[in-house]
This record gives sequence, structure tokens and C-alpha cells, in this order.
Amino acid sequence: MRNMMIKGFANRESLRLMKEEPDRANFLMSPAYVNAWYQPERNSITFPYAYLNPPFYNLKYPQAFNYGGQGGTGGHEIVHGFDDEGVQFGPDGSLSKCMWHECGWMTSKSKDGFRDMAQCVVTQYKFVNNHQNFRLKTVFLFPGLIRENTLLENYYCLVC
Repeated sequence: MRNMMIKGFANRESLRLMKEEPDRANFLMSPAYVNAWYQPERNSITFPYAYLNPPFYNLKYPQAFNYGGQGGTGGHEIVHGFDDEGVQFGPDGSLSKCMWHECGWMTSKSKDGFRDMAQCVVTQYKFVNNHQNFRLKTVFLFPGLIRENTLLENYYCLVC
């Protein structure tokens, strides 16, 4: 019950924020929160202070480890701005009230690229597991699959 109340509060807060001008000083979470997130209504990515501390980041770690970890997370969050939900928000964070294939702010070339990328995700996840004769139902998982594919994972789509 408590989790439902917290989720309800978070949803109401998100709806309230859509009606207001973005306040870049309000991060909506504690700096002790260990995660990063993309906010489409602000068109911003937030890395709280806690995420930039050990074990996630440390000046004593090799630079490649720090850049790779933070860069991978940042890339993942950037992708949220271009998934099936993120593209419904304009560059200024305004909700366009449209689906990706009809958004006025996207050029024809962007729509074609998104369609190709989306089809590639469907193709990538359409596989058969011979051990269980299991076929992944991409039509039901499609929005989540696009959201959870990172830039590195989508490299596959450039060559498929």
C-alpha cells in the first residue's frame, strides 16, 4: 500500500510539472539517491552527487573505468529522449501530444531513422530458443525494448 501511495504521489508530481516552466535548480530527488535519470519534461539528465562517488566513480580508479561507467549511464539516459515516449516531448520539454510517427518537430529523415531503429529492435529481439521453443513476443515488449536498449547495444542496428 505504501508503495502505491509513493507511486501515486510521484505521478501527480510529474503531471504538475508538465504545466510549469522547468526549474533547473529542483532535481526532484535527494543528492544521496544513487541513480541517474532523464526527465523529458525538462529535457535534462541528472546525475546526483551520490552517483559520482565510490563504488560508481573514484579518482583512484583508472580513467577508462570512470569514463566508461559514467558515459555508459549517460548514453543510456540520452536514449530515453529518443525512445517511443521521449520523442513525444519537443526539444524544450513541451509535450507534443503525439505519437512518434506524427510528431511535428521531427523531420521526415528523423521519422525514417526512428522507424528503421525501431524495426531493428524488433528484428534483434525476434529469436527462437530451441531448448524451449520460446518466441519472444516483441509486439508486447516493443516500447520497453526500445527504452532499455543503450547506445552501445544499438550499434548492432547500424550493421543489421
